[in-house]
Amino acid sequence: MIERPVVTIDKERCVSAGRCIADESSAFGFDGDELAEVLPGASELSVERLIVLARRCPGLAIEVRSFSGELLAP
Repeated sequence: MIERPVVTIDKERCVSAGRCIADESSAFGFDGDELAEVLPGASELSVERLIVLARRCPGLAIEVRSFSGELLAP
């Protein structure tokens, strides 16, 4: 069984730039406060792609962690 990474958005760091949504609209969207949120489609992306997206976030609000909790990105 492959363990999927855990992807979260730090709402305090999100600057609502929308880069994550422009890059992967199946994985990220805006919530009611216009802050990014993780969508179910994120589970379809590779770990490598999630890390790239997290590093592209202007506010570094996207966190990717291994299933065991190790921070992989940003």
